[in-house]
Amino acid sequence: MEGIGYAMQTDGIQPVTGREAYADACRRLRDAGFTQEAAGREALELLAFCAGKDNLRLLLDMDAPMDPASAERFVEAVRRLAGDEPMAYITGSRIFGDMEYKVAPGVLIPREDTLVLVEQALARLAPDTEARLLELGSGSGAVIAAVASARPGARGVAVDIDPLAVELTRENLELHGLAERVQAVRGSWLEPVGGQGKFHMILSNPPYISTAEMAGLPESVKKEPAGALWGGEDGLDSYRQILPAAFEALADNGWCLVEIGWKQGATVKAMLEGAGFHDVDIYRDKGDRDRVAAGRKPAAADAAVASGTAASTGAMPMSAAGAAASASTVAATGTAGAAVAAAAAPYTGGSGKATQRWRVDDPGDPRIIEAGRVIREGGLVAFPTETVYGLGANGLDAGAVAGIYRAKGRPADNPLILHVASVAEAKELAASWSGAAQRLADKLWPGPLTLVLPAAAHIPPIVTAGLDTVAIRYPSDPVALALIEAAGVPVAAPSANASGRPSPTRAGHVMDDLAGSIDVVIDSGPCKVGLESTILDLTVEPPVILRPGDVTREALIRIIGEVRAEGPEPADHAIAESTEPADHAVAESTEPADGASAGSPGLADRAAAESQALAGEAFIESQAPDARAVASSPAAAPPKAPGMKYRHYAPKAKVVALQGEPHAVAAYITAELSRLSAEAGAGADAVAGADTEAVAVAGAEAEAGLPMARGLLKAGLLLSRETLALLPSGLAERLNDGELHYTRDMGSRDKPGEMAAILYDALRACDGEGVDIIYAEACSAEGQGAAVLNRLRKAAGGIVKSL
Repeated sequence: MEGIGYAMQTDGIQPVTGREAYADACRRLRDAGFTQEAAGREALELLAFCAGKDNLRLLLDMDAPMDPASAERFVEAVRRLAGDEPMAYITGSRIFGDMEYKVAPGVLIPREDTLVLVEQALARLAPDTEARLLELGSGSGAVIAAVASARPGARGVAVDIDPLAVELTRENLELHGLAERVQAVRGSWLEPVGGQGKFHMILSNPPYISTAEMAGLPESVKKEPAGALWGGEDGLDSYRQILPAAFEALADNGWCLVEIGWKQGATVKAMLEGAGFHDVDIYRDKGDRDRVAAGRKPAAADAAVASGTAASTGAMPMSAAGAAASASTVAATGTAGAAVAAAAAPYTGGSGKATQRWRVDDPGDPRIIEAGRVIREGGLVAFPTETVYGLGANGLDAGAVAGIYRAKGRPADNPLILHVASVAEAKELAASWSGAAQRLADKLWPGPLTLVLPAAAHIPPIVTAGLDTVAIRYPSDPVALALIEAAGVPVAAPSANASGRPSPTRAGHVMDDLAGSIDVVIDSGPCKVGLESTILDLTVEPPVILRPGDVTREALIRIIGEVRAEGPEPADHAIAESTEPADHAVAESTEPADGASAGSPGLADRAAAESQALAGEAFIESQAPDARAVASSPAAAPPKAPGMKYRHYAPKAKVVALQGEPHAVAAYITAELSRLSAEAGAGADAVAGADTEAVAVAGAEAEAGLPMARGLLKAGLLLSRETLALLPSGLAERLNDGELHYTRDMGSRDKPGEMAAILYDALRACDGEGVDIIYAEACSAEGQGAAVLNRLRKAAGGIVKSL
């Protein structure tokens, strides 16, 4: 039989390779209207699915023949995708947070923006809660399953009017071992649960697209059930039915949380308040758009709940004051609430390597030659650059590069930067070399600048995530250059940390994360710049900064003219054609991690690619979540730098990023510390004298998912010199004892380079001090300050609180 432009093995013809099948599929999808970037990304995801391989194995096997059955499945899958069928319906599954769910035509596909709803729910449920949950309009059951999985004591009911959705919810609950705790029933809103007692939380992602918006949805979204999208003429019909009934069905201090459209915040807030809810607030996604509305049903006597009688009243296991504190805390940190998932642990693979740490201050040290041999022969060597420590491997050896992904626990759709020791070497890695690239190399190389260029054909797909662009850097650190020269090959090197953690600026940081899983750490002391390189995409016009760094936009403009600044987070599966997204048409937000580039995220290892989405990444909606509806502007194009889907630069503690004048930041810190200390202290006193289990976890940190072991919350303060000087003297004295707070002078606000140089070290120090929550001050978004703001935003789950 004939495939989509190539012959299959069933004809007795030479079998097609994965690379050939991929190339032909890209052509077919481009003919169907997909952009080149989107065609490559979607074709790779389908190829992985049809071949039944994970990212690493697929990229390593791209030149191997496909078996006929896999090739035939791939042909059909590409045909369906070209005909506007959603990817999730083709693959039959969807990753939502850190769990995979079955998906079927006729049921709404769970999208990542709905994780805001999950995270806000978890922020209001103490880890040991036995709360009773209700989800209205369950669809695939992803929302209630995600919440129940994270709260083992919770039980619930999932309601949907569509029998297909009810059946799919049951299958997903069974898949994740939740069928005994969560029941799926058919019916209209709260009708099936009438008279079944009170609920502690009601959740819903109801239809909320207006009639006018429905007409403009992309064709792929129109393949999803209209009943799960259309919310009436103004999009608000569902809330009119849900909110009054939810108020009656909730226990005292119970919460109602609903997903909303991006223009509906003020209206739904008023509707919640009109229904009787208190503490109503609107939570916004990474695109700074309304996403979730939440309201609390007031208790008859909030004071009674706070004093430990919640169990007797049937209320949620948290105090009203604590609930409000939780809402405040989550609002300050955006979507990085109690649902923050742990960063991937370093891979050891049972190897138990005895990682060697060599102190090297002289680039002429003979151990550099030995380290170069380790890289050339397939080993892993961590080494300093002027920015951060990198984890180096032979960039032309696919097996060695796979070791980087394993050691870091790094998703395989995260491309890598190739490091070189000369401009001539850089040119050999690029399929073309522009005049702009030459001018930048002449002025800024060696240095902390990475250029994204068309990739040469000999670069392994695992380096570029299977795409046709590559990121190249020529570092200035003498030891790094000596190592690259000794290796004799381009060195692929992301940051030498466990994926998602703050990048390492000292050899000790590398040992903390990767000892036992890599061969050598070259210790040359602390890095000078402290933040990863600026990444500039030269494959678009005008060039666009994908990640800000030490090389500023102003410096780039002086050399090559117009350069677009880092814009809104680019979407992964769906790129907006305009700045006004319609709802339910969602794109995954992405953002670069260190060391990384080399093309747009390609083949999606779907489980790994989205497993960290719950770890603080908010998500952008798109008016056109169709891969072919991509804006022509570079800022809206899919990401060309690596790590853009995942939470990065994050310590173990919750991070609250602050931006404002020193007096405003100082006032906020003073109020927060006083409030947290008072509430935590009150909670500790209550625990000491309580006879009931209801107050076993008390205070604001319980609702925020923060530790309470000491009875007092320990805060980390990463503040500018100017702000520290404005803190009240009494507070300053309390800070000095180091028991309740860890304080770090981050340098002057007027010198963001000082803050950049110590930011990662300060975040890691907070982990070492056992800090529970970090208040970190950002500087101006101009010049080098843009890089500091970028990293703090990522560490704080995408939200910076403006004061």
